[in-house]
Amino acid sequence: MDTNKKFISSIAIVSLAISASVFCVYFLSNNIESKERLLSEGQKQLSSIEKRIQDASLTEKKLPDTKKKYDELKSMFIKEDDVVSFIKNIEYLAKKANVELEIKNIDVPKENTPFFFTLDVEGSFPDIYYYILLLENNSYYIKLDKAYLQRTEENKEQSWSANLKLELLGLEEND
Repeated sequence: MDTNKKFISSIAIVSLAISASVFCVYFLSNNIESKERLLSEGQKQLSSIEKRIQDASLTEKKLPDTKKKYDELKSMFIKEDDVVSFIKNIEYLAKKANVELEIKNIDVPKENTPFFFTLDVEGSFPDIYYYILLLENNSYYIKLDKAYLQRTEENKEQSWSANLKLELLGLEEND
C-alpha cells in the first residue's frame, strides 16, 4: 500500500506539474498574443506618423514654390489702381478706332473678382468691329459678356451703335 500511495502521489505531482506547465504555456501564449497585437498597432501608428512626417516634409519643400505661384497668380488680378489705366487704355483705343465711347457703368467687385464695364460705342460698323478687335488684343484679360450692335441713321448717314459689357479679369503676363 505504501507503494500504491507513492505511485498515486507521484501521479498527482506529475499531473499537477503538467497542469501548471499547461497553465503557464496558456498564460504566456495569451500574453505573447496581446503583446503582438499591441506591437502591430504600434507599428501601424508609427507607419502613419512616418507618412505624415514625409507628407509634411514634401509640403514644406513645395511651400516656397507654391508661394511663388500664388504671388504670380495674385499679381494677375486687376487692382483698383489698375482700373484707371484700363479706362485710359479703352479710351485711347476708341480714339484709335475712330469711335465715340461712353462708359455707362463700372461694377466695383469684391477682392480678387473681376470688374464689369458697360460701354456704349458709336461709329461705323468697321470702326466698331476694329475697336472690339483692339479690346480683345490689348494687354488685359477681357471677356466680352454681351455685345449688342444696332444700326442707327443720323443725318442720313449710316452709323452703328454698340452696347458692350466687358468683364475685366486681369493683366496679361508679358513674357
